[in-house]
Amino acid sequence: MTNPTNLPDHHYYRGFPQHAEPTSPRAQLVAGLGAALTVMLIAEAILGLILVQLMLFLLLALLTVGLTALIGIPLAIYLDRRTSRLAHARASIIFGVVAFVLFGAWGAFLGYSLVSWLATTPGFAEAGVIVSAGVGAVFLGIYLGTTFAMGAVAGRFVGPALSLRRRLVITAWSLVGAVTLLALYFWFFTQFASAEL
Repeated sequence: MTNPTNLPDHHYYRGFPQHAEPTSPRAQLVAGLGAALTVMLIAEAILGLILVQLMLFLLLALLTVGLTALIGIPLAIYLDRRTSRLAHARASIIFGVVAFVLFGAWGAFLGYSLVSWLATTPGFAEAGVIVSAGVGAVFLGIYLGTTFAMGAVAGRFVGPALSLRRRLVITAWSLVGAVTLLALYFWFFTQFASAEL
């Protein structure tokens, strides 16, 4: 696959039409993050539908948006600079592998901590813990690692080309914002309402 003739030599082909001018790195980052979050939220929505758990989906959505804001954005900027001269597909694979390892390790820690905490909680301890801490760590590690890897590959692969389509970028971020606000409403305002009762 060759580069479009109008792109600078260091800017490997990233899905730009032949007649298009390259967009700024910031625009590509914004578009890529919007695409990544959209893909991850769709994957989590499917899991929520399968388990018929709306609150689980909203909790995962908040966790995904929070981790992306705290870790994903700096990581994406760093990796994009490090892989700017690599072929497009190879750079996307690197994004996916790094995201899987980093967020998989974070998910394993969260899974182990969550199951260990539930085991010491009287209500859950009396009912019996379904899985061990090790199984919880493996499950959440694989789930978070896979989810963020999919998002990273999607964002890195389609983000640069998507940055040329401002309406699609606005739509993606509108979807992310709506889901985040919905999750915040249910997880905070409903908690306050139940506490007052």
